[in-house]
Amino acid sequence: MVTSHHTHHRIKKTVNWILIIIIALFAAFLLQIFRLPTGKLAKVIADPATKEVNLRLRNVKIKAELARTEAQRARGLSNRGSLEEFGGMPFVFPEPTMPRFWMKDTNFPLDIIWINDQLKIIGIEHSLSPDSFSNTVSPPRQIPYVLEVNGGLTNDFNIQVGDRISL
Repeated sequence: MVTSHHTHHRIKKTVNWILIIIIALFAAFLLQIFRLPTGKLAKVIADPATKEVNLRLRNVKIKAELARTEAQRARGLSNRGSLEEFGGMPFVFPEPTMPRFWMKDTNFPLDIIWINDQLKIIGIEHSLSPDSFSNTVSPPRQIPYVLEVNGGLTNDFNIQVGDRISL
């Protein structure tokens, strides 16, 4: 009888630990769902294996190289000779933030697009010059995403605050 009681107690303790682990995993899963935008883009951004993504701004298709790690975000488009005509770099932050961007070692003008968690453009810095490297720019409020594209693209294609980014 002592063995049976001891076995029952061990089983109950093991089941409790399994339930705690399941609840913790479910909570982590829910946190990820509510921190990312919904739909196909959320799945693409959430997959750490994804290095490039095709984004759409109005009728413009942007071939974008993701900058998701701290090192990738710090390097950005610095020290590159150019960017494809419809190329870009989205910066993905682990949580909404007030990043500061500058043009240090950037060799061509950029438009910087500030994007909220619903993939809506909340601000645009137009045609920042490489000569302005000593100045920094920031979004109007905390954001989880930034997209850098060639300078002038947002004006050329009438991309505006309020537009949404899509796949």
